[in-house]
Amino acid sequence: MTKLEEPLIYTNYTYVSNYLNEAVQQYDLWIAYWNCDPTPSTHIPPTGPWRDWDFWQYFGPSACGSNSVPGIGGSVDLNLFNGYLPGLQTFKINRPIYASLTANPPSAHAPANIQLITNVSGYATGDIDYTYWWDCNIRGLDIPTTAAACGNIPDPSPGECAENENGMKCKGIADETFTIAHTYPTPGDFTAKVITEREGTYLAEDRFLVSIANPISSITPDPPSPAYAIVNEPFQVSVSVDIATSQGGALQISLIDDIPETKDSQCLQVPDDTSSTETFNLSFTETEIGVKNHLLWTRFRAGADCPIENTGPLDQYQLYTIYWGFPEVDVQYPAGTSIPTGGTLPAGESPVGASGGQTNLTLTIDNGDGTTALTVNSVTADNLSNISNFSPTTTLPLTILPGEEETLTLSFDVDLTLTIDNGTGTSSLSVDDVTADNFSNISNFSLGTALPLSIPPGETKNLTLSFSVDALGPFSFDTSISNDDWDENPYIIHVSGTGMYHVYLPLIMGEE
Repeated sequence: MTKLEEPLIYTNYTYVSNYLNEAVQQYDLWIAYWNCDPTPSTHIPPTGPWRDWDFWQYFGPSACGSNSVPGIGGSVDLNLFNGYLPGLQTFKINRPIYASLTANPPSAHAPANIQLITNVSGYATGDIDYTYWWDCNIRGLDIPTTAAACGNIPDPSPGECAENENGMKCKGIADETFTIAHTYPTPGDFTAKVITEREGTYLAEDRFLVSIANPISSITPDPPSPAYAIVNEPFQVSVSVDIATSQGGALQISLIDDIPETKDSQCLQVPDDTSSTETFNLSFTETEIGVKNHLLWTRFRAGADCPIENTGPLDQYQLYTIYWGFPEVDVQYPAGTSIPTGGTLPAGESPVGASGGQTNLTLTIDNGDGTTALTVNSVTADNLSNISNFSPTTTLPLTILPGEEETLTLSFDVDLTLTIDNGTGTSSLSVDDVTADNFSNISNFSLGTALPLSIPPGETKNLTLSFSVDALGPFSFDTSISNDDWDENPYIIHVSGTGMYHVYLPLIMGEE
């Protein structure tokens, strides 16, 4: 290796990032950056004020375990050279040619016109050939090898430039600071690369990362997806689009379905140097009930006029689901009185001791003081709270002889019957599950209605809850009704009431 003629700066990540400035750029860089994976990229290893590195110490025994090389005992550091073996064998600090590539601006919104600026230095003299690739992230000075990987570049006459979709070549240029421009039409990260050649012998290369963003940064519909709409009534969605662009043009948003059919579309002109939020109000009507997936299709065309008729690389698509004709649950107790979700249902008084919903109440009818037979002809009940299916189980009429007594058994169900209303819904409502928790003075909770329960639009059905009240006094529990309402699922109700011991029943009796 040729003896070094100037200092070679060896430093680490902390110093190169925080303590050094452009004054060190005239010297070559040996960077210690231990990440144990020697895969160079645009930002790895970090170079601080330098545009590139010459040596990379990537393996340190204390950071990456141990490693050895033939002829040296114990673990050693490992290094990479930024070039090829012939370059390493003839490496000199004072090179004949250096190349530094920068971009102005380094990031922008598509379509972006980017200036690529190359500064050439070194002791070589004469005109310079500049060969650029718009996107080429491979290292190396060999133009044919680079062209094979990143695309061929046309060869111009001396003093001229020629370009194609891969890059540009400018031949026989006297300027050591040279600027070209390229428009990046689509979003993405692109590694611009230049190879400079001087005196037909000396070559240098550099690369620079150019970041291009989509001019449309966000699309926000209101209401958000999924949305709910009523058939045969206009549905409106307001769509906010954030856009930033240096070049004005047409901005258009369309709502299309899966046929595909455009349901509504709006377009407006965006001026140059725009950074704003534009709002589009779309509206259309659907005639059939069902779930439909739509696309919000947002398009921008720099330098174009409205409307936009074609597809393009900047187009963005966002799924937008609309439920046309939806169920609308309403829980009522008693029928006609709505209990809002999260509200309290006053259950009133319930008999203590009901088990599994059904209660048998046995009364003793005494004719001990009578002198003639007593006849019980019928039994009726009114003012019932949480009681259904009331009936006597003793055969009537019941005759009790003088001085004797007989038993009279009454049967009834203790339950809570809710009315599930789908009166304002436009599609069937399904109640899929009912659960209860937070029991106080309650046991034996069960459901008296088979599930799933389907309620057609505009109709109601009953949902019966059965339970036992354990003792005299207040009782309560929470019940959760799972259903397919779009914004009230589950429907939660707090039930409260009072346990009682006595049932008062008027008996219709006669004498014989």
